[in-house]
Amino acid sequence: MDASTSAVAVLLALLLFTTFIKSLTVLSIARYGLGLVGFEFGAVCLVVAAGFAWVACPPELTAIGFPDALFSRSQQVQPQAVSQALLPFMQRRIDPTIDKHLVESVGKDQKVTGQAAAQPNSASLREVVPAYVLSELKDAFQMGCIILIPLVMVDLLVSHVLALIGVQNIAAAAVALPLKLILFLVAGGWGLLGKKLLGID
Repeated sequence: MDASTSAVAVLLALLLFTTFIKSLTVLSIARYGLGLVGFEFGAVCLVVAAGFAWVACPPELTAIGFPDALFSRSQQVQPQAVSQALLPFMQRRIDPTIDKHLVESVGKDQKVTGQAAAQPNSASLREVVPAYVLSELKDAFQMGCIILIPLVMVDLLVSHVLALIGVQNIAAAAVALPLKLILFLVAGGWGLLGKKLLGID
């Protein structure tokens, strides 16, 4: 396998099987709640999520040279080694409820196709990967709701106050945006968000 193919495989692993999915989802929800809907803010969320995924790279992957292989022409990481290192990391972060339902579904499908004994490794990946991705999305939605609810309350409060005083020439979003930014900063939103996404207690 050449260096470019190895780099692509490592990049896909970084995007799909680290904290990138959860980080991007949470940041996108926070961006929507704050009212920062421009394209440039979406690009910022993408870059920040990739940075969180890089910093929070699990030790199982750093032990095999991931993700430094992205910027090294000599250092290569085999996709098989990446998948073997990812399994312990993903299994630690799987929600038990989601894992139970998916294991039952995969087990039924394997009984129908008769491939459980022939392909034990692929069956294991079939169970772990979707359960991990769905668990990350579940955690991201829970975090997103905690962020979004107070921001929506600010929107409702501003709209209600403007309606009471009869102000119709000013958009509620224009008044709510600085209030939401102040609330987010006063509450230490970036610090709390970074700790949660990086897994820091």
